[in-house]
Amino acid sequence: MFRVPLQCLLIILLVTVGHARAAVILQYHHVSDNTPASTSISPKLFETHLSYLEEQGFSVWPLPRLVSHLKDKQVIPDKVVVITFDDAYDSIYRVAYPMLKQRNWPFTVFVAPQPIEQKLSSFMTWPQLLEMQQSGATIANHSYAHAHFVRRHEQETESEWLTRISEDIEKAQRILTRNLGDLPKLLAYPYGEYTPKLAEHIDSLGFVAFGQQSGAVSSMHVLTELPRFPMTNYFGEMSQFKAKVASLPLAPKSVSPDLMMLDKQSQPESLRIELYPQALHEQQISCYFSGKGRVPAQISRNKEAIVINIAQLPSMQPGRSRLNCTAPSSDPAYNGRFHWFSTFWMRKKNDGNWYEEE
Repeated sequence: MFRVPLQCLLIILLVTVGHARAAVILQYHHVSDNTPASTSISPKLFETHLSYLEEQGFSVWPLPRLVSHLKDKQVIPDKVVVITFDDAYDSIYRVAYPMLKQRNWPFTVFVAPQPIEQKLSSFMTWPQLLEMQQSGATIANHSYAHAHFVRRHEQETESEWLTRISEDIEKAQRILTRNLGDLPKLLAYPYGEYTPKLAEHIDSLGFVAFGQQSGAVSSMHVLTELPRFPMTNYFGEMSQFKAKVASLPLAPKSVSPDLMMLDKQSQPESLRIELYPQALHEQQISCYFSGKGRVPAQISRNKEAIVINIAQLPSMQPGRSRLNCTAPSSDPAYNGRFHWFSTFWMRKKNDGNWYEEE
């Protein structure tokens, strides 16, 4: 009878566990009852989130620790969560920070320096950011002016565009460093928008980067396309929150076509997604398109990948559209938990101009 050497069994076990276990990164903006609904969570619901994580025994890690594990492909213990905030709104300091400090929990604030330099009243100040940093918070880069990175200026070449993006990010890093000391090279894309070309360029600058597409993170993910779960009153209500913090990764090997920035003429009709093979019920993969519900998909598996073929994508309206795919784990250790994959598109208006933000 064929016997597998003990050393090989241990390697197989470590690889399997390393792929199955992951962390969940939560993304918040305002923690307030009086700010835009699309980017806000109430203080009461935010406190409920923290209480649930505490009661259920989740470990809250600083983001640099998680990034180190991802880079080194170290096994991440189960039930690890990272808390992040975008834009440095003053409610983070006034409302969220005291709740987190009481628990001695780390968190990250991605900062665009321009509104702080302009002393806008709805944003934090440098002394407030420094105080949080000295209490264990990580401060990181969110660009200088929070512009749409993916939008080229008229008649701007690709080289000129990438140079402009580099200068913006490096300017932000210099200002943050001048006010707060040396910082890790972590970037949150403004509006969560990026393209494969932009992600490749950000990698060349030495940054690890985060979007706003949903899903757990693992070492299978590209380090400049890391997902986070956006949290608002709607997307963070407790039944959703419990499922999301328990989610498992469903990392893509490839998405074809990889065009993410569209106009009326360039919308793809079909989509092929190759995912790293994992212990899940692939025939129970379900894919949902924003505002359209579930879309039919053909699922297959081979030694190299789980393949999702969507023959007909719904028509995309101007703005951002998203596809989420989930599947229940087949690993008894993760009974009742779901693997989660998300991708998105940005489509211009019919006249060729960009859509406005809400």
